[in-house]
Amino acid sequence: MFWTLRLMLLLAVVPGVILLVLVYRQDKIEKEPPKLLAKLFILGALTVISAMILELIGTLIVTHVFYQVNLVYLIVYYFIVVGCSEELGKFVVLKLATWKNQDFNFRFDAIIYAVFTGMGFAIIENIIYVFQYGLATGFIRAVTALPGHLTFAIFMGHFYGEAKYCETRGDTAGRSRNLLLSYFVPVCIHGLYDTLASINHPASGILFLAFIVVMDILAFRRVRKDSDTDIPFNSYRAWYNGGGYGGGGYGGNSYGGNYGNGGYSSGNYGNSGYGSSNYGNTGNYSGNSYGSSNYGNNSNYTGSSYRNSGNYGSSNSGDNNSGPHNSYADNGYDGRMENENYHDFDNVGYNKFNNSR
Repeated sequence: MFWTLRLMLLLAVVPGVILLVLVYRQDKIEKEPPKLLAKLFILGALTVISAMILELIGTLIVTHVFYQVNLVYLIVYYFIVVGCSEELGKFVVLKLATWKNQDFNFRFDAIIYAVFTGMGFAIIENIIYVFQYGLATGFIRAVTALPGHLTFAIFMGHFYGEAKYCETRGDTAGRSRNLLLSYFVPVCIHGLYDTLASINHPASGILFLAFIVVMDILAFRRVRKDSDTDIPFNSYRAWYNGGGYGGGGYGGNSYGGNYGNGGYSSGNYGNSGYGSSNYGNTGNYSGNSYGSSNYGNNSNYTGSSYRNSGNYGSSNSGDNNSGPHNSYADNGYDGRMENENYHDFDNVGYNKFNNSR
């Protein structure tokens, strides 16, 4: 008996976990925080409770309106009662937990969030069905219901990500439209799935299996395409506000502030690319060459490198790192060299030599 229960539990859980991992591995740029994903999974699992309550109320209403089970009854029941109830809980969790979360900074994140939420629901629901109806149900649901819930979640995540993208562009109409789609598209797919599965007709089984195959293919193609074209939201904002990935080429708000104040610094590779005046101003690699904020606040190769205040800038490697003040600069060898027991070097003599070149 113990081994049977254990097998049933594994059969209910493992296929869902495998599907979850397959989608998670497509997040190739920036993995999401495990705590956030665990939170979404648990909250998604808890929506089984809200779905059961809403479905109970909906069933009472539908059975009061319809006196017999026919095609219209099935459509109303599975689209409005089941589809709306189950997908509503997932959507509410997704929206409340992630919309304003600072980790939601890439478009593909939306699919990851939706899939963890949806599979939390699907795995708990699957456990209930398998323990209620046995191993045979577990095998059937492993290739039907679990991939079905994954498909619903993928399309919810796709439109959810589009809605967030529209918000970063100031497109309020697009935001509202895609948020509605992120809820109603999964509802429609879910309702059609359940309706086809419930129709008592010889051809319904073939149609149902064909529907599953087509939707699974479309869903995984959607995942691959969204993964391959993934991009941070702040790059979109920088593109429209500052022109091409931020104010100064991969600067501005590019990559949401990662890698410096604004993605490889405030103005990566200088405010105007390789310095205020490329290869010039007061010397080679001067002005803001390699960025007034590049690789740190006062940054590597900053100031006026190659003669202005000294070779390689006023603060090597940022924030006085690798030397107190002026590494290879101003006082020549004062700074980094001093920390390396070169403090006996004749600073005055070296400066004269430096200025004579």
